[in-house]
Amino acid sequence: MLFRANANNDENSKTRWGLCRRDMLLLLELALPFAVANLGRGLLAVVNTAVVGRLGAAELAGVGLGNALYSATAVGGMGVMLGLAPLYAQAVGRRRHGRAAIWLWQGFWMAGLLCLPLLPLLIVLAELLPRVGVDATVAASAAVYVHATL
Repeated sequence: MLFRANANNDENSKTRWGLCRRDMLLLLELALPFAVANLGRGLLAVVNTAVVGRLGAAELAGVGLGNALYSATAVGGMGVMLGLAPLYAQAVGRRRHGRAAIWLWQGFWMAGLLCLPLLPLLIVLAELLPRVGVDATVAASAAVYVHATL
């Protein structure tokens, strides 16, 4: 593995600092893919803003508003999905791999089922923007952005 610390009879792993260092490297190995994915999502918003910024202020506002709607909806779905992480981790920690596989598949099903109400909700929210006082041009740009993001 990328950051795998040598836990075998290494003199450094016997000290308190060595154990802490080993645990931190293992944690970094697990967290790095999630950090990169999160960074990628943030950079995508920056690139979208840079590209659309040349079109005009209304389009730029629409992208910002559409990105805010998408992020708020996505965070709600992620909050529900995060409830499975401890259950899966406990099953793996107890070496109950059959149970861990069940939790993993339940997570796939739950993610799929969460999409059913969240995606239409996102589309409806984008379409309701003019009714809550958002300028029609900005609302249209936000709706286009939301539809393109899906």
